Amino acid sequence: MRISLTVTAGIAIAVLTACSSTRVSTDWDHTVRFTEYETYRIVQPERRPPNPLMLQRVEDAVRRELDGKGFQEVASGGDFLVAIHGQGGIERRVDVTHFGYGYRWRGWGGSHVNVTDIPMGTLIVDLVDAERKELEWRGMATDTVSDKPENNWNKLDAAITKMFRAFPPQ
Repeated sequence: MRISLTVTAGIAIAVLTACSSTRVSTDWDHTVRFTEYETYRIVQPERRPPNPLMLQRVEDAVRRELDGKGFQEVASGGDFLVAIHGQGGIERRVDVTHFGYGYRWRGWGGSHVNVTDIPMGTLIVDLVDAERKELEWRGMATDTVSDKPENNWNKLDAAITKMFRAFPPQ
């Protein structure tokens, strides 16, 4: 009974950890009254990403979130500008796996250290006051990058939803 409870708890923790691996954070200028904003315009990044389809999907998801909050997209002008950036790179993680522990007939138990490079991607969404050209709000999401675009899209879509959950800040 005790072993099955431990195994069940371990599986539950592993599943919850796998589902929430995307790290999402937001920050904003606390002096800004976001209720005064009504319109927005998405600006194109200076450098085109390697996958323009993914950028289009991200823009559509941001539109969905902002439109759902009552903001209206305009072709020119706008109260605030939306700038979408992406950063990719390699993050080094150390995975320590122990094969046994304690004293055995041949000495103390050993351990194995595995160092792996994991590709990580970061999505940044900036909201900039169009008149003052000052950053007002930033959302960031970081997660591992998959070889399969559909996996990356699912992670990005969930991250954008989570990013805008408490937008506009009170």
